[in-house]
Amino acid sequence: MNKIYFKGLVWFNNVKESLREKWNDEEGAGVIELAIIVLILVGLAIVFKDKIDEILNKIIQNIDDKIPTF
Repeated sequence: MNKIYFKGLVWFNNVKESLREKWNDEEGAGVIELAIIVLILVGLAIVFKDKIDEILNKIIQNIDDKIPTF
C-alpha cells in the first residue's frame, strides 16, 4: 500500500511542478498583448467609423478637387 501511495505522491508532485512551470512561462505573453491591442484598435475603429468615413471622404474630395489644377 505504501508503494502505491508513494508513486501517487510522486506523480502528483510531477504534475504540480509541470503546471507551475507552464503557469510561470511568459513565452506567449507578447502574442496575447498584441491581440489585446488589435482588439482595442478594432473596437475604436467600429465606434468612430462614421467620423473616420467623414474625414476620409473630405480628404478624397480635396484630392479630386486639386487633380485638375495639377
